[in-house]
Amino acid sequence: MNRSIIIENIDNAVFERLKLEAKKQGTDLKTIIIKLLQNSLGLPNASDKSITHSDLDKLAGTWSEEEYLEFNKNISSFNKVDTELWN
Repeated sequence: MNRSIIIENIDNAVFERLKLEAKKQGTDLKTIIIKLLQNSLGLPNASDKSITHSDLDKLAGTWSEEEYLEFNKNISSFNKVDTELWN
């Protein structure tokens, strides 16, 4: 269910910035305000199908077998304990 709210006493600088952002994105004030609220709350934008993640999901499954083997070879030294540091 969609709800409506009224926001009063908006500072002129905020109002002008909202208008500028709406113009820049080619949309109206209502849409900009809803997008800003969704973004500030960390919610996905219902009209934006390209959800931005802050994790590494976009990398999953992108390496070839050769890249995977090279990576594992390059980090293999991290599995070795330097006994001189622990004595």
